[in-house]
Formats: sequence, C-alpha cells, structure tokens
Amino acid sequence: MNELRAWAVIGGVLAQLVLYRLGLASCPHFERRHDEALVVVGRVLGWRKRLRILGAAQCPKSGPAVFAGNHLKVDDPFCMFRAIHVASGNTLYPKAMMRDDFFKPGILTSRLVDLNELLRLLGALQISREQVQLSQLRPFLDVLRAGGVFMMYPGRSRTRSGLFVEYGERFSEPGAVSFFLAQARRGNGGVEVPVVPMARTYNPATNGTAVCFGEPLYLPDKAGRTEQRALDYTLMERMGQLVEVNAAQITAALLYVHTLHQRVAVVERAAIEDAVARITSNVPGRHVDPGVYVDLAGSVDAALRYFQKNGFLRLRKDTVSLQPEAILAAPPNGARYRKANPLKHLVNELLHLSDVTARINEATLS
Repeated sequence: MNELRAWAVIGGVLAQLVLYRLGLASCPHFERRHDEALVVVGRVLGWRKRLRILGAAQCPKSGPAVFAGNHLKVDDPFCMFRAIHVASGNTLYPKAMMRDDFFKPGILTSRLVDLNELLRLLGALQISREQVQLSQLRPFLDVLRAGGVFMMYPGRSRTRSGLFVEYGERFSEPGAVSFFLAQARRGNGGVEVPVVPMARTYNPATNGTAVCFGEPLYLPDKAGRTEQRALDYTLMERMGQLVEVNAAQITAALLYVHTLHQRVAVVERAAIEDAVARITSNVPGRHVDPGVYVDLAGSVDAALRYFQKNGFLRLRKDTVSLQPEAILAAPPNGARYRKANPLKHLVNELLHLSDVTARINEATLS
C-alpha cells in the first residue's frame, strides 16, 4: 500500500510538472517528496536486490558533510543518494553537484519535459565544468553552513575506460573538495566539515552494485593551499581503496593476461574458479564481493556467460574457448569504450589496486 501511494504521489508531481511547463500550474516541489521518490526510483533500479552498502558506520548521521565518490555510471547520483540516505539512518537527503551542460539543448528536452530542470528540482546544484563562477559555488557553501550535505565527484568526469581516475586534456588533477571545507570554516558562522570518501563498484554480470563508505577526513584549521591540495589527493587515494573486488573483474583480468601472453586459447573452467578463489583469499583488507565466498562457481559462471554474450569466448561443459582478437581489442577512449570492450573495462577497474594485480599476474590458467 505504501508503494502504491508513492507511485500515486510521484505521478501527481510529474503531472504538475507538465502543467507547469505549459503554464497551467505552479512549479512542483520534488524535495518535499524525497521519500516517495526513493520508493519509486528504488523499484525502477532494483535497489532492494541489487544495491549493497558497505561501511555504513562511517557515514555521518547529520550534517554538515561533503560526500565524494567515483563516477562510474550515469545513475551514480541516484545510487549515492540512496546509500547516503540509508547509511545515515534515513536522516540525510544530499544535494548533488551537477555540471550545467549535461543535457545539451534539444537532447531529451521538449516543451513538456526538460531533464536539466527536472534534476534541479530534484536537488541538483549546477556548476560550469569549463569555467566555474563564484556565484555557482555559493549555494554549496550555503548548504554546508545550514548543516546540510552534498555529494560530488572529484574525478571531475565519468570514467570511460574503467580507470578509477581518468583525467584528460582539460583536467590533470582532482577537483578541489578542500575548497568547500576551507571556505565553510571562514567567518563568524564557520563550521568544521568532514569529507566522506565513497566508491561504487558495478558488476555487469550480476547487475549488482556495491557502495562503500570510508572514514571521514578533516581539513586542519587554517590550512594553506599546500595542505588543502594534499587532502584532495589523499581523498582520491582513500576512495580508490574502497573499490570492491568481484568475480567479473578478476575473471576478466585472468582471461586478458592469459591471452596477452599468447597461451593456449582453451582453458578449464575449474582452473578459472581455482584462480579466482586463490586471488580473493590472498588480498587481505580488500572489500570482496561476498558472492565469491558464498557461491564461487555461480559467480564465475555469471561472469563467463556475460563474456560469452559479448563475444569474448565460447562455453563448453568443462572448458572455455577464448576469442583472442576480441579480448585484446583496444577501442578508442570515449563514450562507447564500455560497450566496445566491457571485458577490458573491468580489467581497468582493478589497475590501481597493486596487490590485486600482483596476485592476478601470479595466477596461471590451464
């Protein structure tokens, strides 16, 4: 009954939005309907079965705070919002930092619907990625000084290749989370604000997501520019260590390394399972998908079937026939990278975890 009510409420708000766009009603207030929106979006995205939250004890139960996460998929803000809300004991409703040109004119916009406007109504605060204006930063400081929270992506842009941090020609360093912490402390109304590192890991073989919280970081009082940038880099390192290791990533890496060394194109399923088990049991301190321990064979099988579906191998009863050209294909880094070679995308997600890659390089398949 509560879910039916949530759908009815959100349906009514969306109808009011359409009427507002036509000039026939006042602007709806989505932020007053966060709870109902969470129910609806959660049903659409399957949060109940597909979203796991790790390290919830590290999440503050009240503001002010900044939550900093990696940008892996388009729906990251929704997953982060849900994770923060649940981990805080349903007390926090974070704002989201969003670039102001995400949806270009004419793309998913019309007289009846404008997704940029819809996201603003849902609580997004927009900034220009090319040339940030001071007026765009003030709303974030106002949120913190009012005891609120917001979430942002210091990596600046969504990863295309799967690398945890993917800087390009325009960006060569992390976004300045420290700026907000430093500015929030200034003046008579200054407040001390923690930044909470987060990381999302997505397993395409199971369609499951894990969101992990890390220990909050604080900027020392009267910190100078050097200390501020040091915090920004430390934050990125902490975020990277929160990535969860899963069977799809490790299986992808094993197959890639095996093929790269020009070994035989047929491997035993049992060898893959054994290698995954050995690797995941030899990376102490890492977050590992519990599915690997609960159902190793099932986790590896899901990964192999996903790779077969994408043309990287052919499955037999006890063996796997690899397709070397597909596995080693190097697509150009762009929006289609994940679709062009999802196996390599998964490999890249692990490259910053030196202990994991070392165990993978030590493993052999037969």
